[in-house]
Amino acid sequence: LLYVALTAGHDTTANTLPLGTAALAEMPDVRRYLRDNPDKTGDVIMEIMRYIAMSTMMPRLATEDFEWNGHQIRKGEFVFLMIAGANRAPNVFPDPDRLDPTRPQNKNMTFAPGLHFCIGHFLAKVQLHEYFTALVNRYDPEFLDERLDFGMSLSFRGVESMHVRLHPHGA
Repeated sequence: LLYVALTAGHDTTANTLPLGTAALAEMPDVRRYLRDNPDKTGDVIMEIMRYIAMSTMMPRLATEDFEWNGHQIRKGEFVFLMIAGANRAPNVFPDPDRLDPTRPQNKNMTFAPGLHFCIGHFLAKVQLHEYFTALVNRYDPEFLDERLDFGMSLSFRGVESMHVRLHPHGA
């Protein structure tokens, strides 16, 4: 269990850094919003995490039989909770394929709801707040790759490598 907690906490934060940087490199308006609204940084980080979908799903083992939305789930079957899909549901997030820094985050599923809420979410948010604040205040990133090469994990979206040029902000 400790290994899972450490891996999940590390991978999600480590994957958010490059994926969020790549997104911000393509969106000067979002970088500007972050610079101009430091009190909204936490919500913008949650929107970045929703948009980049670094945490794709959580597998769970059914401990009892139950029915969900007309589907019978049997004890012992795996259920895959698709966080990335939930975070792109158009009935929950209007225009879900757009990173909107002003979007309300009360339905964001990135850290999972209820009993399985991420125990490391406070640490991740602090680390990401420091990183993205420094990034947008100091640099204008330029994404240099034609596309991202993702790793093989089913649960976490992470890149194998990424090339970014950091231009001093305002230069």
